[in-house]
Amino acid sequence: MAKSDLAGIATFVMRGKEYLVTIFPENGILRAETMRFKDELRAPKEVGLPDMKKVPAATVKKFENFIAKHSIKHLSLKELKDEKAADLLQLVEKKRKQHKDVVEVEEPEERAQGKVVDLVEVLKRSLARKQKAA
Repeated sequence: MAKSDLAGIATFVMRGKEYLVTIFPENGILRAETMRFKDELRAPKEVGLPDMKKVPAATVKKFENFIAKHSIKHLSLKELKDEKAADLLQLVEKKRKQHKDVVEVEEPEERAQGKVVDLVEVLKRSLARKQKAA
C-alpha cells in the first residue's frame, strides 16, 4: 500500500455497531482511522450555524503570508516536552519515597519452562520412517 500510495476502505462491527474505516500505511504498519457514514453527518444549517460568509481575497492572502512568514520547517524535539507527564512522575517518586498511597503488587511466580519440541525435526523423522516402511 505504501508503494502504491493507496488506502483501503472497510467496515467492521464492534459492540453491535457498524463502523467505516480507512486503512493506510504509516511508518511500516497499517493504520485504521474511523470515518462517518453519510447519514451520520449533519449540514451546518441542521445544527443552526449561519451561512458561510465570503472572505475577501486580500484578507486570505494576508493570512497566507503571515503563516508562511512564521512557519518553521523543522521543529526541535527538545521543544516538545510533556510537562504534565513530568509533574506526574515527580509526584509518583515523592509518594514512593514517603511510602504514601503506594500499592504493593505481588510478582507472579515464574512457571517452569516446558520442553521445547522442534516440530520440523519431528515431521522429518516421521516422513523418514514412512519412506523406509514403503
